[in-house]
Amino acid sequence: MYVNNRRKSKLVAYSAMAVPLILGGNLSGQVVYTDLDPDIVLNPLPACIPVPGEEFYCSDFLFYELDINADGNHDFGIMAQVAYWSIWPSNYNTNRMELFVYNDNFVGGNDGFVDLFTSSQNIGPGIDLTNSVNPWMAYWNFENVVAADGQFLDTEYQFAALRLKVGPNKYYGWLRVSIDSVADKITIHDYAYNASNLAPILAGATGGCYPPSIAGVTNITASSAKLLWAPNQEADKFQLWYRQVGVGGWTKLNVLGNAKQRTITGLNCDADYEWKIRTKCGGEFSEFSALQNFTTASCKLEGEASDNAEGIMVFPNPATNSIIIFSQENIAAGTYTISDLNGKVILSGKLSGIAVNISSLHSGIYFIAVSANGNTFFKKIFKQ
Repeated sequence: MYVNNRRKSKLVAYSAMAVPLILGGNLSGQVVYTDLDPDIVLNPLPACIPVPGEEFYCSDFLFYELDINADGNHDFGIMAQVAYWSIWPSNYNTNRMELFVYNDNFVGGNDGFVDLFTSSQNIGPGIDLTNSVNPWMAYWNFENVVAADGQFLDTEYQFAALRLKVGPNKYYGWLRVSIDSVADKITIHDYAYNASNLAPILAGATGGCYPPSIAGVTNITASSAKLLWAPNQEADKFQLWYRQVGVGGWTKLNVLGNAKQRTITGLNCDADYEWKIRTKCGGEFSEFSALQNFTTASCKLEGEASDNAEGIMVFPNPATNSIIIFSQENIAAGTYTISDLNGKVILSGKLSGIAVNISSLHSGIYFIAVSANGNTFFKKIFKQ
């Protein structure tokens, strides 16, 4: 049996870009808000090299610790774990996200699961709490039949409720995360707590007016794109500006304050665009977010390859950074090419195990062709 258990270095919980801000904005106390910029992404990727006729197992995990009140003591921990194994020729995969609770702290939830809170939901005395060891946030298992569990599975910008104990005092707060559809990646965006003993806080409340965190761009076509950002509990509305790079001025849109996305249309094909967004809170405007870029799809959508997926399975799909290719064939020594909808080869190389890095691709639809032992298999993939 081939076994590869490797633990990546623990991520440093605080950096120069994790900035706590103490602000008035809650009538029951003060909100202490920390924006993780850039977001913390836990996306473990085991290095599996299947050997025909043999069993194999490999796993990897990433761990991030949170010091909510910046006193030098870790209060909570988040683990993302991915494992692959084979009882040849069948392949299996289990992913899980857990929230570790330290000392006398608690999270909103019960029966070993973390409860999901939505924007503006009240967090305070009266909510269900648990401090059981490593309660689940999300779980995904592939063993011929997919099994999934956890309220945070396949969610964006949702909240876990926290209760922090310091001496005799108890403080309520929130943690905002996004978890993908197969629980192999978690993005930690920001967190906050109310600095008054036993005072409630609304999920997403920051106590100030800030530009929203950017979630990216999806559904890019030759003439449109969907722009994504985090909801902002303080926002009355957003101002969204976009333009083609080097061509003309900004197009400016007002967007409702409870929105977290906007599809823009009428774009030119095969063109570079940039956009930014800011928040309006009453009569106050935040600064703009950092400038974001994307490229629209090609002007022609001809030559699309057939989606002959017999013989291979790809997941996660959609994917962000990497994909894992499973097959009953021995493809570990094969080659791959990734092409766009026009048939233009974007990436190619030799397979090293069964993982392919696609982080350099723009968001969109592609085809991967895997060639091994005289056979070629095609699969449509979606890059987020």
